[in-house]
Amino acid sequence: GGLNHLRSLESLLVLFKTSPKNYALNFIDEKNLSELRLAGDFLLSLKSAMNLLSAKDEDEFLLINVHDLSELMYKKAKKHFGANELLVQKALQSMHTIGFYTHFLAKQIQDGLNHTLKQEYKFKTLVEVLEYLLKLEDKHVIFDLNLVFALRRLKYGKKDIEKALILFEKIFYKRHSFCVLKLLLDSGILKDLCKPFWTVRFLSDEEGNYSFDEQVFLMLSEFEKYEDELEILQKLKTDEKMILKLVILLSAIESENEISLAGIYRAYCSKFDLKNEILEWGLKIFKNNNALKDLVEKEDIYNPIVVSSLVSKLENLENLELLYTLTWLKAKALNYNAFYFRVLDKLLENAKQGFEDENLLEESARRVKKELTLKRSKIFLE
Repeated sequence: GGLNHLRSLESLLVLFKTSPKNYALNFIDEKNLSELRLAGDFLLSLKSAMNLLSAKDEDEFLLINVHDLSELMYKKAKKHFGANELLVQKALQSMHTIGFYTHFLAKQIQDGLNHTLKQEYKFKTLVEVLEYLLKLEDKHVIFDLNLVFALRRLKYGKKDIEKALILFEKIFYKRHSFCVLKLLLDSGILKDLCKPFWTVRFLSDEEGNYSFDEQVFLMLSEFEKYEDELEILQKLKTDEKMILKLVILLSAIESENEISLAGIYRAYCSKFDLKNEILEWGLKIFKNNNALKDLVEKEDIYNPIVVSSLVSKLENLENLELLYTLTWLKAKALNYNAFYFRVLDKLLENAKQGFEDENLLEESARRVKKELTLKRSKIFLE
């Protein structure tokens, strides 16, 4: 979505207008309309800044210009994110909002012209919504936009969220969790059910083509696609698959400090009824989620020290093979090139040899002790 979509939508609304009020209010409320207008206002401001910066009529939003644009628009950094990141995040959010409402309103108008009967959804509580979703047949479902907007209009408080979290956990046990989680994402309910994830909503990954939230949903879709095909995923227990899906969702969060990541993970997972054993297993995967990817992209995978460090982190061959599979699934989801997969395969081979090398295992054990000592130090914690 963008300004061209917004102009087309405005023309469409004027065409069917039959009274002084905005025609969109036949389908959405004032709050929704305000959200749409604010998104349009921001993109207009952004376009004005782009025009000033390039001294011409500019429509292309380039990352190379983000720093200058953020200064021109007086964007300020916040606690965890810089001004540049926040500008890109706001731009992506605004474009998504316009595209979303344009698609919905155009469909409503088309359905009206075709006299299409629409299913009405009436939910009184958030718990009622989740109970409805959990009772659906466990298969991939494409939810219609009327349901999305029915959920957007739903009002609930803090106590409702606490009750709903008990049911939210059960979604991850479903064979087809992706479509339900995507519905909760589009409706905005996921913001309250998984706050750590929402901090990176629309946050751009400068090294890739997708924002961090898009990446994990693409990966989750790929995980469910191969869940019954890959032997290593077939062997997983039900609670292991559940925690892996949760780990994939939380993997959108990035931090250089493992202690911070572990804290976020533990604080959020404490809301669920999880056995300590499965919680710790999930934490091991969560903390090392990008370990193989980082080595493939940034390190010499033939260096014994690099391999030793990886072996010390993963502790056993099963963790290595599982993280390889998750890294492979993410690469598939994000359309990485053939060279990446070749290097990833070679890294797996080198790491397997590392687990068979007694000298390397001894070195890995010493490395683990040293890392634990460092992580407990005051400097690391700060």
